[in-house]
This record gives sequence, C-alpha cells and structure tokens, in this order.
Amino acid sequence: MNISTAFLQICIILLPGIIWAKIDKEYVLKYKPSYNEFLFRSLIFSFISYTLEFIFIRIIQLSDIYTEFDFTIFDVGKINQKNVLNFHTVVEIFIAIIFSVLCSIVWLKSNKYLTRFLIKHNVTKRYGCEDVWDYILHSKGETYVRVWDYTNKLVFSGCIISFSETDKVRELMLRDVTIYDLNCVEIFITAELYISRPSDAIVLEFPACEENS
Repeated sequence: MNISTAFLQICIILLPGIIWAKIDKEYVLKYKPSYNEFLFRSLIFSFISYTLEFIFIRIIQLSDIYTEFDFTIFDVGKINQKNVLNFHTVVEIFIAIIFSVLCSIVWLKSNKYLTRFLIKHNVTKRYGCEDVWDYILHSKGETYVRVWDYTNKLVFSGCIISFSETDKVRELMLRDVTIYDLNCVEIFITAELYISRPSDAIVLEFPACEENS
C-alpha cells in the first residue's frame, strides 16, 4: 500500500478528533494553532471520542440490548501493509464522529461557564480564550447599550439582539434604535439596525438605567 493511501486512512480514522479540534479552534481557542498543536489536539480528541464509543458499546453489550457489534481497535502499525478500513470500522468512525460533535458542544459550553464562574468568584481576572467582547455580551444577553462611533461621529442607542464573535470585525444587531450625534442631538429612530465596525473603532456603554429617548 502506498504512502498516500495509508495517510488517507489515518486522516479518516482521526476524523472525529479533527472535527472536534476544528470546532475548538473556531469557538474556543479563537486563534490559529500551529500544525503540531492542531495535530496533538486532534489525537487527544480522537482518543476521547473512541474511548466514549467503547464505553457506550460495552454498556449496550452488558445490557444485552445489542451484542453483535464489537469495538475494533485499529491496527495502525500495519496500515502500510493492509487496508484497515471496512464497513465495520467505517460505522465505528461514524459513531465516534457523533460523540466528538456532542463532546465539542459540551467542551465549548463548559469552557465558557468555567471561565465565568472563576471570574465571578474572583479566582481570576483572565478570560482565557474567550475575549472580553464575548464574555460581556454573552453575560448580559439582550440588554440596552450605547454604541459610540467616534470615527463617524455617531451614537447608537438600542437593545442588542445579536453580535458577532470574530476579533477582526465587531458586528451588532440592535432593535428600537435611536441615532444621535456626539452632542446627543437625536438624528432619527429605526426599528432595527445592523452595525459593523473594526474591532478598534467601537466603544460600548452600558447605562445604569435603560432609556431610549
């Protein structure tokens, strides 16, 4: 078996971990990891996914729910000599992918909640991989805000409906919006407004009381 075929099989076997690592990179890390770091995380996440699958299959077998499906350990050491992929192992990989997606969601949520818990109890002031933008807006939810746009000399007052989670461009969707100039002179009112600004060109103010006048 040639090297390219063996490499392709390894990639398919590691697919559960690659998917989890990709979700982790986009929504938890918020930065581009090195190739070695991404590979390491893929290996760890694959191991966890297959371990959970093994436990799941053993529970089913011990419960006599379904006893005909056995967990197969991939013989990666001989992947250059033979094809380790067949219908049975492909089903195994598919089940592991389901576990990896479910685990990635739990991983994402637990990471955010743990960070907020530690900050709330003054254990740390660090937000981890979640930046301050994410932390504040996730914590406050749909709340009243004033957006100061000094570049265009405008102020937007309204309630946040949704927001972006990218560090390049800050995007906000506001409802019940009143637009002012920097002297707080009202310009116009609109039901909803989409705002997109560079990350260093926007200032948020959260007034003590919600007033949209």
